[in-house]
Amino acid sequence: MIPIAEKTGRCEIRPNSYVHKIELDARGRAVGAVYFDEKKNVHLQKAKAVIASANGAETPRLLLLSASKTVPNGLANSSGYVGKNLMLNSGGISLGLFDEQTQRLQRFRRQPHPP
Repeated sequence: MIPIAEKTGRCEIRPNSYVHKIELDARGRAVGAVYFDEKKNVHLQKAKAVIASANGAETPRLLLLSASKTVPNGLANSSGYVGKNLMLNSGGISLGLFDEQTQRLQRFRRQPHPP
């Protein structure tokens, strides 16, 4: 999806950059993201909409780092629960390669496929 988004001319990838705060206006509305570039220079990227989707640990961290006069406990944290009760969703995958077909694969291949 990234190459498609870049072709629109409205998407630019800034590698090795790190958002550390969501910038708010005087009313407490998000107006952009403050980030460090790869040389650790600070920039403000203004935006009409800001979406925080940095995963289960980094999103709360970003919301808490975005505290201001209008939201002293961090964004979306009037309850004080942002960053608490974190539930990690982990999973495991195993893969095996065999020189010969396994019985399960042989049974699967013998089943007729619907037309």
